[in-house]
Amino acid sequence: MFFDPSNADFKGTQEKNFQQIDILPSILDYLNIKDNVISYGKSYKSNKNFVVTYLDNIYNYINNDYYLAFDGTKSIGLYNFKKDPLLKNNIMISEKTILLEMEKFIKAYIQSFNERVINNQLIVKSN
Repeated sequence: MFFDPSNADFKGTQEKNFQQIDILPSILDYLNIKDNVISYGKSYKSNKNFVVTYLDNIYNYINNDYYLAFDGTKSIGLYNFKKDPLLKNNIMISEKTILLEMEKFIKAYIQSFNERVINNQLIVKSN
């Protein structure tokens, strides 16, 4: 994703979950720009390893090796996508702890975004 021949940290590949909205916080972090921004992405330097997408009325939340399909009200599938890339084994019942953690995150993520959109708070307002 990033190229800087003078930086040894950018050699090789990394298996970290990364998405388009991670670009802005990553560039700001790389350039050491310390400013107030609102972003639902994370820097490439972050220890967090998640992505969230919304497609066909389903929130798709990937965290580490797990994928959660959430319809906005309830979870409809939990999978270990690294062990089960075809998503054949729904583990919602057997992995209740992971399910509850992921549900808590996706609900908070959706609520935060929706409240900011409704209240026109997707930008940092200067005083």
